[in-house]
Amino acid sequence: MRLQYALTEHWLITPSFGLGSFANGLDVKLGSKLGFRSGFKSFYRFHNKMRLGVELFHLSNGGIADRNPGTEKVATR
Repeated sequence: MRLQYALTEHWLITPSFGLGSFANGLDVKLGSKLGFRSGFKSFYRFHNKMRLGVELFHLSNGGIADRNPGTEKVATR
């Protein structure tokens, strides 16, 4: 299920939440193989239906391990 909210005719925002497993060897050490992801995407929708946007999200183990450094990421879409 995908939730998408239209702020205006062209501006859209989509919250995102996830649960997953992190593999060894990643540059981000989150203190646990189980990880949580939360964030949002914001898009501008052009008249031709093309979109340009940015995504901001936080990755962490949600406090299930003694060490929970967490990290924030930004991506363009």
